[in-house]
Amino acid sequence: MTRETGWSSVELVASVSLLVVGLMSLAIGFHGTARLASTSRQNYLLSLTCRNMIAELEGSSFSTLTSEYGPSSGKSAFWSGDNDADGKAEAELFYSAPTTSLASGSVQFFNNESSMPSTWCTLTSGLDLDADGIVGLTADTDYKILPTRITISVNGTDGTRTLTTDLILVNRGL
Repeated sequence: MTRETGWSSVELVASVSLLVVGLMSLAIGFHGTARLASTSRQNYLLSLTCRNMIAELEGSSFSTLTSEYGPSSGKSAFWSGDNDADGKAEAELFYSAPTTSLASGSVQFFNNESSMPSTWCTLTSGLDLDADGIVGLTADTDYKILPTRITISVNGTDGTRTLTTDLILVNRGL
């Protein structure tokens, strides 16, 4: 009795099936890693842009914040991106769309004492922004605290990711 050498068709099918399953698992792993890296990059860009905008607001004169960054100033909308032609995207703040836009956002101030979002006060009566003991009229530029909302969006492969940050800016010059 002589035994033939080589692979039988059953052994060949089993080997190829194991190879295909292994390669498919590897491809799925690479795809998941790429999506996770993209999501991490978007989250980093959102937080970096938000930190840059907060630093910009805190570095400005408190008494002129609403006029400097308000709706009629042209700075209530901002972009994070790059205007350089060096091919390296950097996250700088711009108040008009840059050549390479990485993120876009807006700043909103709530200086009307009687109509505050529930984020800053659970009372329906409002929040005393100018510390005069009366909640009522618009505080305009006489406020001591200024509720602010920063909203930033990044377009990614899996849709738009948005970060909304509510903060209260304080007049440190008191």
